[in-house]
Amino acid sequence: MARRPVNSAVRRLQKMLSVNEERDDERGGAMTPSFLIKLKLRLHRTDIVHTVEEFDHIETALGQTLPADYKAFLMFANGAETLAPLPHTRFYALDELLERRSDGQPPDVLEFATDDSDGFAFGLRVAKGSASYPVVSYPLGDTERDEIEFVADGFRLFLEVLQNPASPYQRR
Repeated sequence: MARRPVNSAVRRLQKMLSVNEERDDERGGAMTPSFLIKLKLRLHRTDIVHTVEEFDHIETALGQTLPADYKAFLMFANGAETLAPLPHTRFYALDELLERRSDGQPPDVLEFATDDSDGFAFGLRVAKGSASYPVVSYPLGDTERDEIEFVADGFRLFLEVLQNPASPYQRR
């Protein structure tokens, strides 16, 4: 199967995510999703996901589809850390997701970020078929579901919570 270049992959996500046409020359011409531009989320990025096919292995191993807005984020920043004045949060790269899952997480979550004391994850018990999962948090090391807390109705709203930490947890 031929690999589609990042431009095709990004264009495929554009309709769903309203991607800004401005190129980010710093990251090899990758396009920036407009929801990230609107948030003005300050990130130090380490890489980008280059093709849509890079998601296939992870989604097959999980048996679930990743949310489209999260995929767009990874195509912009595959592994990143927030910058001041935002609270420190480290987003895992795509290839770290399965490794983190085997590290010990509560059942039915997929951890995608941490603030070094809590894990942030997709709550996979809800909306499995739609790939639209709420974001939850729990203390790192918690392998049960005893201390899981709701954070936001989805990944995009989670980014809004990061942008404005004083805001209450977000529901659509």
